[in-house]
Amino acid sequence: MVQPLWSALDATCGPWVGEGALLCVSGGPDSRTLLESVARWPGRFDGLVRVASVDHGTRAGSRAEAESVAARAHALGFEAAVLTPAVRGLDEAALRAARYQALVAHARRAAVPKPL
Repeated sequence: MVQPLWSALDATCGPWVGEGALLCVSGGPDSRTLLESVARWPGRFDGLVRVASVDHGTRAGSRAEAESVAARAHALGFEAAVLTPAVRGLDEAALRAARYQALVAHARRAAVPKPL
């Protein structure tokens, strides 16, 4: 039953795990499901997978949501961080740019070549 999921993770994440990968997880249900799936994926042990969640600070509860993602990631055995990027503007494009910049910078600091 989970073999299609493992195959998909092998194809999309597998090539990066050996070098190190940064799994970017929001607090949404799809993203949290991905976190839970990667935690159970046998390939996660082929290298290092770290987790990051971004708090844009644009709504009440966003910090708690990002911290709960990091706490769950820690409980699943991952190194995890909450990132708080400098946001210039509240439109989706500005938020996306700030998020990507923060994730790429964190990946570099963590010596991880690829944010996923």
